[in-house]
Amino acid sequence: MEKPDQNPTVKNSPPGNPETEKEKYIYLLGLLQNTRVEAQNLWSLFGELEKDVLAYESTRPVAEIVAPYQAIYDNNKTVIDNHISSMTSVIAIDGRLNQWMGDDIKIIENKWERFNRFYPDFKNGKNDAILIGIRKCSGFLSDIVYQCSFKSIPERLKQHLLTVSNGQALDFYETFEDEVSSKDQATKILQYIANHPKALYYKSDKPDKPAYQLGIADSAKGLVYRIGSNSEKMRSLGKIILWCIAALVGSYIVLILYSRSVSSSTLSGVLPLGQIAILFVVMLGGAAAHIAIDMLKESRTAKPEQLLAINDLVLWIHIKEAVMKSGILILFLGFLILMVTVPSINAETMFVAGYSVDSLGDLFIARFESVMDTKGKALKS
Repeated sequence: MEKPDQNPTVKNSPPGNPETEKEKYIYLLGLLQNTRVEAQNLWSLFGELEKDVLAYESTRPVAEIVAPYQAIYDNNKTVIDNHISSMTSVIAIDGRLNQWMGDDIKIIENKWERFNRFYPDFKNGKNDAILIGIRKCSGFLSDIVYQCSFKSIPERLKQHLLTVSNGQALDFYETFEDEVSSKDQATKILQYIANHPKALYYKSDKPDKPAYQLGIADSAKGLVYRIGSNSEKMRSLGKIILWCIAALVGSYIVLILYSRSVSSSTLSGVLPLGQIAILFVVMLGGAAAHIAIDMLKESRTAKPEQLLAINDLVLWIHIKEAVMKSGILILFLGFLILMVTVPSINAETMFVAGYSVDSLGDLFIARFESVMDTKGKALKS
């Protein structure tokens, strides 16, 4: 069944009183969440009950085995009955809420009706019939848990995303494993979120701020990334460009200071700014080529649901902003080490160094430590 990909918080203002409708929507989500908790408790109860019946049916009457569970069942059943009744009452008088959530609530109501119909006769039923009824009821409860979580988890996920920084990833399974009855259910919900980005649209209480996508799911990795608004994405791109420029300027300043402070400098004077800029840009191009090839390889081998940089480069840069900044820092340090220790380095070698910067990071550090160790020994002498 096709599910609605928006919620009232991101649609245009509904007719009537928007605040009242929003409050009703939040109220329904609360009822769904509470219904899920009660149904999940019953699902666990029936799982334990089945184990006990199988273990003790030959030595004890089934009615005696069931007795300790009856009070828990009676309490959960009453709460679920009341929640379903409240939800159907709300959507019955609100057409838009019925459009957004009516199908899901009706499915929950139907599954609960079947659960009650197939509830075993523990006093007079035969053991085989009782076990069949327990398993059927467990299946209906699992379906109810899924349907409730299908509607409530995206909203709860948005609340989680609001607590983390842009680019930070949440492990979906770890975050919501206790709100489903199986990993398969969690996977279905995550895939829906990945295929319907508007499920994570967020509208702040400030009327002048438009709704925007708060997160993006990579269902292949089981992760959901926090993302900012379009302006924040462009700012991330601008920051990366500024970091590259700052690394170039910083390299030139450091090389000037180094050549002036070391009388027997390995540099034969300061290279012209243009030459330093060319070498740095070439090294940066090598790093970019490495990223581009990795993106191409990933796109050829990735699963259809995987989040790919090649599909939205600006979004990928936004998510990887912190990682890219650290990469530029490594490039900056590597460039300085190569310029100081290999003053005759050419553009081709610099490109290869940039391409291999990830694997050469440790080599740059080792080379730096070696140079500093030599300088330290000379100073002591």
